[in-house]
Amino acid sequence: MVEQERVSALMDGELDGEDLGARLKKTAEDGDLAQCWDTYHLIGDVLRGENAFSTGFASKVSLALAQEPTILAPRPPASGRVARKPYVFALSAAATIAGVAVVGWLATLNPPGAPALAPSTVATVPSEGPIKASMTAQQMDADVSDYMMAHQEYSPTGAIHGAASYVRTVSTR
Repeated sequence: MVEQERVSALMDGELDGEDLGARLKKTAEDGDLAQCWDTYHLIGDVLRGENAFSTGFASKVSLALAQEPTILAPRPPASGRVARKPYVFALSAAATIAGVAVVGWLATLNPPGAPALAPSTVATVPSEGPIKASMTAQQMDADVSDYMMAHQEYSPTGAIHGAASYVRTVSTR
């Protein structure tokens, strides 16, 4: 770490005389210190907002990609459809029919240990006539409106949670 701090001091211009020459020589000879030098310069360029890439960078990358060998993919089949073996369709149809038959057979069975169901008889009760409503439609609408007004804020079905208390509910009063 001390060597990297000395490279930083060299970049900042804090070294002088013999120490400057020795540090430059050591940085040039040591690969790790040279990499540290390059990294510190890149960080400085980015912090100052300088363009780290040359103007022809994109064209150089495009040229390098164009010069790379092309990896060839296998040819697609001659026809647009993938050739399938003739028995694949027959096997899939047979499996579907067998599955439906098993499900149908299981649906007709009683679960083990369950008593057999006896046919039920329904008792009929004579009707006393039409039932009169205890409230009129207007009274019911007023009660529902009061309920909606009181519980609107706590409704979990709203898409905007927490904002329901700021929205006015329209009433027919």
